[in-house]
Amino acid sequence: MGIAKSLVAIFFYEVENFNDFKPRYLKTFIQKYSDFKYYYLNIRAQKLEMTNEINKIILNQLKQNTSEIDKNTSIFKEIFEELENIRRSLTTISESFTNFTNYLEYNLYQSEEKMNLEKEVQSSLKNIDQLNSILDLISGIAEQTILLSLNAGIEAARAGKLGRGFAVVADEVRKLSENTQMGLGEMEGAIKLVIQTIQSIAKSSNSSTQEMNFIRDKTNEFSKIISNLINSGKEISDKLEQRSNVSEDFEKNVNQLKCYEDVLAKLNQY
Repeated sequence: MGIAKSLVAIFFYEVENFNDFKPRYLKTFIQKYSDFKYYYLNIRAQKLEMTNEINKIILNQLKQNTSEIDKNTSIFKEIFEELENIRRSLTTISESFTNFTNYLEYNLYQSEEKMNLEKEVQSSLKNIDQLNSILDLISGIAEQTILLSLNAGIEAARAGKLGRGFAVVADEVRKLSENTQMGLGEMEGAIKLVIQTIQSIAKSSNSSTQEMNFIRDKTNEFSKIISNLINSGKEISDKLEQRSNVSEDFEKNVNQLKCYEDVLAKLNQY
């Protein structure tokens, strides 16, 4: 009973108008206070339960995202190694093109067919220059992949902060995939023009059989090597496109985690 009187004294320490004070307040106060306390504790328990549940969801999602980031990082490294192989092959091909161009200029320009074949040779050189530009584009993609691989590794390390920056990586992957497909398409067209022009030169020339066999063999060699590179490039492009789709799902998960974070922040305000 002493506790009851103390609570009444605390809550009704000062009443502005004593006439407004009702005796029934004293009779029901303890029960109402007890009900309020139970209500408050119940709300608090529900909030803690909800917070724990959200934390469990976030933890599970983070584990999945971390696994996905590690997988992306591994695949980026594979793509980088494949593009490095392509870049080395492109360097070799570029040198071979240069030597082949010098051969055409020296052997065909020294013959009496110079005037007749000059247009075809110039067209061939122009197409080869265009092809070299496209090869530079593909080489640039290899360098971009290095950066993406590094960024993916950084975001994997930041998974504890939900790795939101991976959304930027996902966007770059999409762009990279588009640029790869565009470059491969242009490369294929340029290669066809080069081969057609060289074949035209071979048909139009009265040079020795040995020289024509050399031109034919080099044409077939370039065609085979670059065809393999195009196939490799398409495989890389497909991998990038798949990573792009996965990254979009990852980005959605990150946004969902951000919503959970906002809910937790609001719960902690009360």
